[in-house]
Amino acid sequence: MSDRRLLFHCPYLSPRFFSIIVFLFNIAHELLEKSVVVNSLAFTSLQTRELFPVTTPFKTGTIQEHNLYYEMYGNEKGVSALFLHGGPGAGCFPRHACFFNPEFYCIVLLDQRGCGRSKPLLLTEHETKRLVEDCEVLRSELGFDKWGVVMGGSWGSFLAIRYAQEFPSRVRSIILRGVCLMRAPEVEWLFGEDGVAMLQPEAWNEFAQMVLDSDSHRHNRSVLYEYCNWLIHGSPEHRIAAAQKWFRWEMTIGKYNGLKEGESTDDAVFIWNKNKWSIKNYSNSTDNDLLAKVGSYLQPKLKDNNLIRNVPEYVPAYPRKDAPSINMQALSARNMTKEDYLSYVPAQNILTCWYSVKNGFDSDIILSEQKMRRIRHIPCIAIHGGRDFITPIDNALDLADAWPGLQLNIPLASKHSMYEPRTISELIIATEKLKDYLT
Repeated sequence: MSDRRLLFHCPYLSPRFFSIIVFLFNIAHELLEKSVVVNSLAFTSLQTRELFPVTTPFKTGTIQEHNLYYEMYGNEKGVSALFLHGGPGAGCFPRHACFFNPEFYCIVLLDQRGCGRSKPLLLTEHETKRLVEDCEVLRSELGFDKWGVVMGGSWGSFLAIRYAQEFPSRVRSIILRGVCLMRAPEVEWLFGEDGVAMLQPEAWNEFAQMVLDSDSHRHNRSVLYEYCNWLIHGSPEHRIAAAQKWFRWEMTIGKYNGLKEGESTDDAVFIWNKNKWSIKNYSNSTDNDLLAKVGSYLQPKLKDNNLIRNVPEYVPAYPRKDAPSINMQALSARNMTKEDYLSYVPAQNILTCWYSVKNGFDSDIILSEQKMRRIRHIPCIAIHGGRDFITPIDNALDLADAWPGLQLNIPLASKHSMYEPRTISELIIATEKLKDYLT
């Protein structure tokens, strides 16, 4: 029976949640009512860690056969560290190397196929197994026997897990941020009508109404599927307009923290490690009221997480609505021609939509016993923001259930971005912690 979740109120009564026991509720009761010390729950304080300085790569290259661009930073003879960016489609930037100590690690940034400087974008060559194989091709090309650590954030966390599951002997340790498992309920949480859309109805209506009239929503994926039509099967005008709205929707949810006016969040980190919870407090206080709030942070958001279910089939089609007209005056002010404007290919929007429609191609197996058995021996630290509404906390908790040795750190104030101050700190602490293991 799992004691990873602390549930004080659950809006969805599915069988999955009846396995949640009241272990920490009892601890909270004792602490608040009797002021006793409980060994199962420890409070510690710590200082914030910051990114390492930006450096220049000592090597760049492209694996021509696969059109994979990569950069290498840090210590050429150091422990290898592979960074897998999110999106999918976001590409890598020099700052991504700053989560690793450049004196200890040999850091490899990979632009996944079709992203950044790995050109061209060909959807016919895009599925998860090919991206997994690309990671292995890169390891072999660079001459590493194993990756010392694979770090993946958001979509990159999904790819990191799937790579380790297929090549467990090539991965010594894993760090995840904003756990993403690409399951159908996760996709519908972000791009369906009854997920986070219910928390941001005005932003959702703006997002949805550009591509579909309200009476055209036939199922929970109608909007997602129509965006796929606009981004992939429509005109250049459709593609650019859809990319702009898609970006605005994701940015809105990425910035959303769920707080009501006047509310504040707690500057602490819940940690699940070695079958017990602990709390790290950045404010140097030991506010036991944190325990009474645990349920609000770990409250499940998804329905039927562990069910493998059918979803409506996506049938490609030309967009149903006309694309909005282009503001030529605005383009002129930016010294941009219409041709230049329409030639832009928004890789991140296209690939995020593509993999969402496909549920990551193999998300139904990622938590299977067969796959998880292959990686349970690998040390893993997962960082997941307590205010992350892009990838719900359910993902991290479900992964912890399937991976008993995983350490889960939940910085309560953090949203989804890797550059949230407490997320930065936790990621740096993780890469530093693994140094002893990797030496």
